[in-house]
Amino acid sequence: MFSTEKIDALLESKTYPAISIYLPTSRAGQVAEDRIRLKNQLQRAEEKLEALGFNRRAFDPWLKPAHELVEDDEFLNHLSDGLALYIAPDFFQVEEAPIDFEEQVMVGREFYLKPILGLLDRDDRFFILALSQKDVRFFEGHHYSIIPVIIHDLVPQSLKEATRVDERINTLQYHTSAGRNQATYHGHERSDDHLIEDFLRQVNDGLMEMLHDEKPPLVLAGTEELVGIYRQVNTYPFLYEHYVHGNPDAWDPVLLQEKAWEVIQPHFERQLERQKDLYKEAVAMERGSLQLSELLPAAQNGRLDVLFLQKDAQNPGAYDAEKQRLDHEPEDPDQAWDLLDRLAKFAYRNKAKIYNLPADHMPDAPDVKACGVYRY
Repeated sequence: MFSTEKIDALLESKTYPAISIYLPTSRAGQVAEDRIRLKNQLQRAEEKLEALGFNRRAFDPWLKPAHELVEDDEFLNHLSDGLALYIAPDFFQVEEAPIDFEEQVMVGREFYLKPILGLLDRDDRFFILALSQKDVRFFEGHHYSIIPVIIHDLVPQSLKEATRVDERINTLQYHTSAGRNQATYHGHERSDDHLIEDFLRQVNDGLMEMLHDEKPPLVLAGTEELVGIYRQVNTYPFLYEHYVHGNPDAWDPVLLQEKAWEVIQPHFERQLERQKDLYKEAVAMERGSLQLSELLPAAQNGRLDVLFLQKDAQNPGAYDAEKQRLDHEPEDPDQAWDLLDRLAKFAYRNKAKIYNLPADHMPDAPDVKACGVYRY
């Protein structure tokens, strides 16, 4: 699973040649088909390396870990929707992702990252609180990732821990009634509903120490009963109206993220539509553009706020970062690279929101490969 740290490491890598491989895979355990896809992509990588003047004796060791994956049934039988491999001398990284990548092999002086930039840095951040009487878990979620957050020091981890039933019973006042061999307890136990309410109130109060200045939506996962009680004690203003129904104890983080994304997805789709509307307004006010010659220096200088990229599109050319000048047909082929990849990297480094969208979902005409909104 991709993380900010992994993407940053790929961005900063300066090794040559840098080989980037993307391919769609299957979750259904179609090992034979995925093996063929991966083998074919590796063959394409070898052909590109040979075309650049590298001999097989040099690059075979670089590709060896990838060829070993071709024969690894256990690996191939547990894939997600897409696979990305990043290979260079003394460098090998493989990532599974719930993205249906288009088959691509790129070899150059840097890794090709356009297909993945935008996975973690745009505004699709949300929280997940998984509730049961036996366990409480908290996560930061994104469209394609989930990050566990340690909350043991803030909230009770179970109803038993919150109520301390055994300790409470032992501390009740006890005496023997006169003339009778029986014990009498002063006080009485609270009902189960009140115990659960106290438990969930402690969870809310503890979380608010961490969330008091946050604004992402919070998605609950739990039974109807627990979720209903939690809503009564909740003080987080951005608790989402819908929730993941069921007992989350048996759900691993990946499954929990998928279930939570199904619930929260309409929220972010509405947010994306608002961003598209803002783009149209910005263009009318000359605070947006669809020209690469304008977008590249704006992204490089940190002026770009939102970037829309057409998924799977490429635009070969060269960009002189020092002179901030664009050249669609450079004389030196070594300087040619996908300008959209270069644009995405500038935008990512300067914390612009990046949306990788199908052509028919772009906010401008379907043939527009990139457009964006300026910060100023």
